Amino acid sequence: MKVLCLIDYDKKLKNYFRARLNKQIKIKFLSKEKLDKVKNYEQFNCLIGHRIDKNDLEKFRNLKYYIIPFAGVPEKDRKNLKKIKNVILLNSHFNSIFVAEHAWALLLSLMKKIIPAHEKLKRGNWNFRYENNLSNYLFGKNLLLAGHGAIGKKIHNFAKSFNMNVLAVKKHESDKQFVFTPHKVKYLLPQIDIIISSLPLTKDTIHFFSFKEFDLIKKGVFVVNVGRGEIISQRALFNALENDKLGGAAIDTWWNYPKNKASRSNTFPADYPFNKFENFIFSPHRASHVENREEYRITDLSKILNSIINQKVVNKVEIDHGY
Repeated sequence: MKVLCLIDYDKKLKNYFRARLNKQIKIKFLSKEKLDKVKNYEQFNCLIGHRIDKNDLEKFRNLKYYIIPFAGVPEKDRKNLKKIKNVILLNSHFNSIFVAEHAWALLLSLMKKIIPAHEKLKRGNWNFRYENNLSNYLFGKNLLLAGHGAIGKKIHNFAKSFNMNVLAVKKHESDKQFVFTPHKVKYLLPQIDIIISSLPLTKDTIHFFSFKEFDLIKKGVFVVNVGRGEIISQRALFNALENDKLGGAAIDTWWNYPKNKASRSNTFPADYPFNKFENFIFSPHRASHVENREEYRITDLSKILNSIINQKVVNKVEIDHGY
């Protein structure tokens, strides 16, 4: 099998990658910007990359496998691959534990009011201790996991250690009593204390949480989103915070992103002034930004490639659904 990886790793990481591959796998590395330099597209039957232009993708006439090197499927890839027959879409969940940890860190920081207390005390102001700024606790609380895939299951494990009652929502039916399909979420929301979303973005999950859903929750619910920004209606979220319906929210995935390098220092991530709320945490979509990140990614990509050779393909994605 010949693989083209559109991540141009340095020599050390290339060797690290090759050392983990079945000997039947030959891999070439190239940056996506140099894709036009490929001399023979037809030699490759596996491609590792993302957001590739349709015209370039169609040049790989013998393509059988398309691997996205992270969790989730960009809409551009999903649309393009729907038009190309007989290509199996796969993706990597290498970052699932890191995202789960980040979600839990955001939740604890939010409920324990770490950031506002820190901001005052670093200036010598102890009043946050003596005012009525009580933290919240997780023990015995009802947690709704919107998404119970690779990330959601790891968050579930954290919740168990806090003796929380966990309910989960996912697309497909499950024989597990705590897992429900999306149309039942309206019956779950009134009893929930905390919501953590790790949902992928599809036509069915856009604004999965909007005005109707926030109307159903009780006062004081905490919301964390590490899925995709558009899972939550930003207008509905802002309204819920402004009307004190929520105990707070922490967001790692957003609605607005920098369009270029120059705009990285002056792009507000939302259309509403969430910075007016003390009970709101901003995280710049960095849940998976950890030490040795690429080694973890390479290890997972190697497992996926080797599974193809072993005819036990893992991490298949339904192109129509996007997960």
